[in-house]
Amino acid sequence: MPVGSELLAQAQAAPEEAPRSKLENYCAAIFELRRKRWSYEKIAHWLKERGVEAVPSSIFRFCRVRQHAGARPPATAAPPEPAPAPPAPTSPTETKPKRKYHFNLDI
Repeated sequence: MPVGSELLAQAQAAPEEAPRSKLENYCAAIFELRRKRWSYEKIAHWLKERGVEAVPSSIFRFCRVRQHAGARPPATAAPPEPAPAPPAPTSPTETKPKRKYHFNLDI
């Protein structure tokens, strides 16, 4: 059984796969246009003018998959500050909400 370092060396020597999406070569351009708030339809038209056939739904899926995978280029603006934590409850009555209705039924 190969050791971890041997497997890593074999993985690094393995050939790289071709991109699965035809839009992969235009990833930076697509995300730049999305950053400028271009619609998917407008991006599809822009790409078509440059010889790349793509429909808006394909561009949407392409962006969504890469955005969730973390492949999206970093934004130029700084991320927003996190919201401050709510104050901790000071008394035990604040931890449980008071019941609104009490039903004393003798059945």
